[in-house]
Amino acid sequence: MRKTTKGALRAGFGLGAALTLLALTGPTSAFAAPGTLTVSVIRDVDADGRYTAAREVGVAGIQVRVTDADDNSFIVTTNADGTVDVPTAGTDGEFRLELVTSSLPDYLQPAFGGRDLSTAVTYVNVADQSQTVRFGVWNTADYCQVNADLTTSCQQDMLKSDTSRGLVTFQNNWRGNSNAGAPQPVALNTKGDTGATYGLAYDKKQRRIFQGAYAKRATSYGPDRQGAIYVTPRGGGATTTFAVLNAGSTPHNTNTARYDADFIKAVGKEGLGDIDLSEKGDELYVVNMYDRKLYTFDATQTPPPTTLPTSSIDIPDPGCNGPADWRPMGLGVRDGVVYVGGVCSAQSTQNAGDLRAVVWTYDPGTLTFSNSPVLDEQLNHTRGDLTPGISAKWTPWTSDDPNQYPASVNGTPARPQPMLSDIAVEANGDLALGFRDRQGDLGGYQMINPNPAYPTLDTTATAGDITKVCRTAAGTLVWEGTGGCPTNPGDGADEFYHGDNWSGHGERAQGALALSLQDGKIASTYMDPAQAITSGGVNWHDRTSGAADQQGYGIQYLQALDNGAFAKANGLGDLEYLCDEPPIQIGNRVWYDPQPGTQNPDEWAGIPGITVTLLSENGTPLATTTTNAKGEYYFSSLDVPALTEQGEYKLRFDKSTADLTNVPIGRPNPQISRLRWTNPYEDDPGGNSTIDSKVEFNRNSDNTAETDVFRVGNWGSVKHNLDAGMYYAR
Repeated sequence: MRKTTKGALRAGFGLGAALTLLALTGPTSAFAAPGTLTVSVIRDVDADGRYTAAREVGVAGIQVRVTDADDNSFIVTTNADGTVDVPTAGTDGEFRLELVTSSLPDYLQPAFGGRDLSTAVTYVNVADQSQTVRFGVWNTADYCQVNADLTTSCQQDMLKSDTSRGLVTFQNNWRGNSNAGAPQPVALNTKGDTGATYGLAYDKKQRRIFQGAYAKRATSYGPDRQGAIYVTPRGGGATTTFAVLNAGSTPHNTNTARYDADFIKAVGKEGLGDIDLSEKGDELYVVNMYDRKLYTFDATQTPPPTTLPTSSIDIPDPGCNGPADWRPMGLGVRDGVVYVGGVCSAQSTQNAGDLRAVVWTYDPGTLTFSNSPVLDEQLNHTRGDLTPGISAKWTPWTSDDPNQYPASVNGTPARPQPMLSDIAVEANGDLALGFRDRQGDLGGYQMINPNPAYPTLDTTATAGDITKVCRTAAGTLVWEGTGGCPTNPGDGADEFYHGDNWSGHGERAQGALALSLQDGKIASTYMDPAQAITSGGVNWHDRTSGAADQQGYGIQYLQALDNGAFAKANGLGDLEYLCDEPPIQIGNRVWYDPQPGTQNPDEWAGIPGITVTLLSENGTPLATTTTNAKGEYYFSSLDVPALTEQGEYKLRFDKSTADLTNVPIGRPNPQISRLRWTNPYEDDPGGNSTIDSKVEFNRNSDNTAETDVFRVGNWGSVKHNLDAGMYYAR
């Protein structure tokens, strides 16, 4: 119900006319000039109701409806930094602010309210002071709990037992070597279940992990060979085959003097590359390195029978300088966009000038790739050392013919070969590119050279990388060290992610990345991560400074039982955080409603201290809280495990604990006993679900009122319209 206006100026002219009048006649004595009002819309990532400037960026182009105390409304739109100033001249500074949800992109929705963040409808009074009102919006797929576990796959030598461990999990805060006092990773399956795998994807809804078969010399495939996608329950249980693609035919062969030498032609060209799930968890994306297609599967299915793809699309060839040198592998997904990365391998030309890193974007809604790559960069940058005296600068992929395989240098194959194996997307749209060194999949520890002309035992050390790619204000992507994208000098190279030099190795990353936006660090597979030689595991880099941790977590060791045998070569697959479903929040406020009805713009005053109890639909108490200084209250599934998606609940409000000290009731020492509950839809038969009172007073208690039973939404949703009005009976 519209309320009686407070002044003739506002009644006669409204906000727009009042602004014009002030411009013509100067200041008016109708009411004092209010303070300034700034609206900010930020992208929340951690569901804590708080603004964290280091991780949460402003969102441009979001609309907010502003309504003054006389129901004059207009819309403001956030600028590039996510803020906009609201004109307040000619008003008494009392406003209702409503996030226009129709202006949000499909992947964003209102976020949790609380400490710093307002809910989608909020009230403000800037009559006496300036304020910034900050709204949060989020993509629920960004959520991950603090210190979530990680998973990776162990790529075991073909002669290792089939019972040696395959897929493993471990905690994000573990450091040190697992063969020397640090905790051991937990094995979920074995080498015999899946064989060598690289790509991983975690299905948080069904709590299961997908693995894609991988072509690596001196390993073996699982039961369904090079095109298999396997799935394993996170909580334990049998590994099953989810799908099988045609991904090549080259067999592994141990019955040879050169130890699987002929398989080198399959590395990077057969098997499956990276795999990823859509943000909704309903589609699985798979790079087939054999036919260079992107496959999509319905990820909601639970085989058997094995699943058939819903689409297969050619990953565009960016025009490499050589036939068949386009080699896609890496994936990243964020905000409904699939990033697909690969390299021009220069294998056919053997010209290092032909090496390029390329990233495309793919729209799963239209099944189309971008018209041109969003990134196309020549890989001729200065890098650190592979080992002392041997440069880690990228070189063309080696020939498929074992008879043309090059000799090692002092027992070390000096041939770092780029594979763009993973893509992580930052909060602001920057990319982190994971590069795997193909040489690490061609050799191992004391492994005989494939070329019969070189009867040597070579020990491979890898020189993968993590590269930062920045998103500019115009939306384009630029390589680190160009266009204002930062680098850090050191380690023999100018690169953003630095500090990975140890024991003469200047580039220790091994190509798999895991990024949780709640964590200040990015995880990467690593050579000698905890400063133990001939080992593999995980290390972390600071996402702001790029600096590497001084100690990571070691998983694989050369001589340790059941820990593989690839030493400094690649011995691990992809890396994924095992994130929980995003939480749910309900709530909003108890407000002082002097003219009972809907919440009007001048009814900004909340009532603190009200006790609010969350009840099950049958009335069982689940949790209790009290309203804060603004009269707001919240319940989150993070704190109340019984609050689950699509659950039904009700609320009870108790006024006996109210704090009326600063509530503008207009008389000294107001009495709680005179507070009355505003019934639903009073004076507003049409109803407005965002601003009406939702309670009915309890006929058995003067102090309490309850809502009807209501249903909450899916995981990640908020329900912020559970308001209760109170007026003072004079």
